[in-house]
Amino acid sequence: MAGKKKKPYSYDSYNRNTKKSTNKKNNKKEKEIENLEDTNTIKIDDERLNDYETLDTSFLEGRIEKKVKKNSKIKQKILTNLSDNESLKKVIFIKKLFFCISLFFLILFLISVVAVFVKNMNLDLSIDNPKPAPVEKKNNTNTKKVIDDNYLFIGDNNLVRFNFGDYGLDYHYVNVSEDDLTTNDILLDMKKYVYDYNPTKIFISVGLSDLDDEVSVDKIISNISKIVKQTNINRPYAEIYIQSVYPINKDIEEYDDEIIRDDLDNDDITELNTALKDYCNDKDLTYVDTYSFLVEDGKLNEKYTDNGIYLNKDGYEQVLKEINKIVR
Repeated sequence: MAGKKKKPYSYDSYNRNTKKSTNKKNNKKEKEIENLEDTNTIKIDDERLNDYETLDTSFLEGRIEKKVKKNSKIKQKILTNLSDNESLKKVIFIKKLFFCISLFFLILFLISVVAVFVKNMNLDLSIDNPKPAPVEKKNNTNTKKVIDDNYLFIGDNNLVRFNFGDYGLDYHYVNVSEDDLTTNDILLDMKKYVYDYNPTKIFISVGLSDLDDEVSVDKIISNISKIVKQTNINRPYAEIYIQSVYPINKDIEEYDDEIIRDDLDNDDITELNTALKDYCNDKDLTYVDTYSFLVEDGKLNEKYTDNGIYLNKDGYEQVLKEINKIVR
């Protein structure tokens, strides 16, 4: 009830009827025996059963405080021993390192799984910029065949007047020609006449100017052999073709006797062509025999020339037919 102080329990108010043996034998006290049947039941006040405020727990608080202090000392001692033990430090470090490595590989594994998933699902992440529809390619039936080879033509007087552009050639070519060009001129500057153009196929049409300078056939063949050897060293992928020297015709009314010396004739040209053919057979080179298609009755066919030495357009067309057999 409010306003009244509760009294603490007094266990002395309960009667405890116990019988104790008072008999003594040989001055020894006998053990007391309790009669449990006569023990009174302790009454418990229901109103004060849960009243913890009146319970004396000071003895417990003291023990708990003492236990906490004791546990703190033990914990501190354990930590001190751990910090002083180098082997334990290493163990702790290794465990941390292993954890970090495991975490790293786990992240890599998750990334790879996501990447594979995205790839398999073919996800299009660019929503704002969708991929354009593939363009259907149309076959162009008018496309010409492209030839990657680079053709180099080296020659003297006749080649200077060979205008390749008049024949609508559909392949890459370079015309390196000069009036009175000799085999020795080419040898003195291989870079100018051969290397600079990086050719894959080379057509050499020289010899007439050498004969006009009274160079022997053997010397001409020797110079051509040197040209071939140096080309093979510096442009080993280039294929070399040796053309025959064209015939001449001194019987034509318009023959120009100032171009070559008077004593030079088709016998000299035939001798040189025979030596060129033999050299090509020996060195496994291709000999382009244009002489046979231009000659008639042992001299240049008059329908292929206007002055007896240089070819006209019909003559160049005949030469080009033989060249195209190789090019195409």
